[in-house]
Amino acid sequence: PDDVPGLSGWAFIHAGVAVAAAWSFLHGTDCGIYAVETPTPWRRRGFARSLMGHVLANANDRGARTATLQSTRMGQPLYESLGFTAAGRYEEWLWQ
Repeated sequence: PDDVPGLSGWAFIHAGVAVAAAWSFLHGTDCGIYAVETPTPWRRRGFARSLMGHVLANANDRGARTATLQSTRMGQPLYESLGFTAAGRYEEWLWQ
């Protein structure tokens, strides 16, 4: 949204359909990347990779020198191939 400085929403459009999406937040020289998603029918086609490349290039152009994100196991190979390395782990807890 325009009212939150540094916040950007991204979508990769293929054949008129949003096939990958993400949020980024530029804070100082770090770009946080959030909620990267590719719907199941569109996975394993390089759409998220292309989107991430664009997000990272844009962040670099805007002064980012690092990028941070959290990953699921499914996303880990993509992020490692883009140069991300694990810096730690956290647990999620569910109360029912």
